[in-house]
Amino acid sequence: PGAAPATAARPAGTGAAGATNLTAPPAAPPGSTPAAAQLPAGAMTTTPSGLQYAVLKEGEGPTPPPGAKIQVHWTGWLPDGRVFSDTRKGGVPDEFTLHSRDLIKGWVEALSSMKKGEKRKLHVPNGLAYGPQGYHQVVPPRADLDFEIELVSFTPPGGR
Repeated sequence: PGAAPATAARPAGTGAAGATNLTAPPAAPPGSTPAAAQLPAGAMTTTPSGLQYAVLKEGEGPTPPPGAKIQVHWTGWLPDGRVFSDTRKGGVPDEFTLHSRDLIKGWVEALSSMKKGEKRKLHVPNGLAYGPQGYHQVVPPRADLDFEIELVSFTPPGGR
């Protein structure tokens, strides 16, 4: 079976561990996004796809291979600064298969280069998120999203 486009995927965190939660985050400076807030100017790296990230905590070991089962703690912010989900509130990381249709393209790109224990701030342009359709009533159409993600652990395909 072919994979659905990432823009059709559900938001990470709206499954078993994460619950949709629209709360206001700490105030960010006017004109900035939560991912860019509290980072020195120029701290975000931009990839060729347009994904922006800053490493907050270095990880250790190898990066997860395609098909790995990954466990991720994360918080997601809408363009207006509201938190739409936060797995830390429930205390249980979300679990996904890397490169599956459960993940938006921006997450696949970021998580593919992260190591166990690494934490990053992400700014995901709408083309790498949910695109023109958004996601249900949670993410509006064409929304750029900000995340703080931590790769808690991963298990390679086959459980080795």
